Amino acid sequence: MEKKEKKRRGWDEYFMDIAELVATRATCNRGSDLKYVPGFKGVGAVIVRDRTVLSSGYNGSPRGLDHCDDIGHEMVEGHCIRTVHAEANALVQAAKNGIMIDGGALYTTASPCYDCFKMLINSGIKRIVCGAFYGSRYGASDKVVGLAAQAGVQMEFLRADKAPDQLDLPEPKPEEKETETVKSLLLSSNLKIKKLHPMAKVPDYAHEGDAGLDLYASEGASIPTGQREKIKTGISMEIPDGYVGLIWDRGGVPVKKGLKTMGGVIDSGYRGEVIVPVVNVSGENVEVMQGEKIAQIIIQPFEQVEVEETDGLGESARGEDAFGSSDELVESEELVELEEEAAIKEEEPTIDEITKALSNAPALSKESKGFSEPLSRMGGSEAQERRKNENRGRW
Repeated sequence: MEKKEKKRRGWDEYFMDIAELVATRATCNRGSDLKYVPGFKGVGAVIVRDRTVLSSGYNGSPRGLDHCDDIGHEMVEGHCIRTVHAEANALVQAAKNGIMIDGGALYTTASPCYDCFKMLINSGIKRIVCGAFYGSRYGASDKVVGLAAQAGVQMEFLRADKAPDQLDLPEPKPEEKETETVKSLLLSSNLKIKKLHPMAKVPDYAHEGDAGLDLYASEGASIPTGQREKIKTGISMEIPDGYVGLIWDRGGVPVKKGLKTMGGVIDSGYRGEVIVPVVNVSGENVEVMQGEKIAQIIIQPFEQVEVEETDGLGESARGEDAFGSSDELVESEELVELEEEAAIKEEEPTIDEITKALSNAPALSKESKGFSEPLSRMGGSEAQERRKNENRGRW
């Protein structure tokens, strides 16, 4: 019988599990999904030093006051102000019991808001581990990581248990609207780049607001028409957990060079060289120079799904239609008329062709062809129409 090995939880996961358990005591159903009570929300926090739990807190009303779960939220500008945040409650509990937390670490199921973060700085907390990103009020979520860098506080995200899109947050005002961007989250979990080639260039954004980081060729290459090639970038990267790197065309490369990127997915666990597969779809050889921009990579969050095998699938309006099934053209009456006119014109000989044919033929008369009178006596337009009918079969 094969002996099973018990895998112990790491210290960060262990203390985050405790914070998740503390969150089940929350009395305000807002924040992140509760791991141990599915269908409910809340935030939990624990303060730790020397691998020992010193204090804990959850989001809830002050002692003796009504709970949101009982009477509803007290909303002001899209936020509930009835409760004290989990991090603040953890600080209060430590102060109330005379526990020194200077130099300690805080584990919280959702990243601290701007106000709580300033209190954590003043309390001497040196490390903050978050289970999820929280878009706090005042439009100040991005400022939190900036404050952490200034104050020398180490801020990290554990993304195994929570994803930022699981948060149930109120919709901010348009001028304060925040979006969870790669830039804001990577401030605390940087995209790390390692050069594998002395001539390699670190990917960068060409313009403010660009979605893709430009990738550069670390070596030159000559690609014959119709052939494929693997372009080396000379770099490897460490993409944060919960994110993926997608390789796409740059706008100018396929247009100017006829070089098409065949795509690529760079997983967060991959540590090898980033290679860009391309194909030359132009009619001539393409030269790629060392240091030339060859493609772009977009870093974005993703979700894994649970795979379920089934004998049947739900009905849909589209069904099994595929391969351009929605590309059928609806012909208008005007389009049909234009096509008919074009077909008639293709069948009709030109005036020059008719004239040339008649010059080589005997004169036509009513005795020979059954016309009521010779063509030479007809008017111009009538004669031309008769010639068309007579010669239509020749072309």
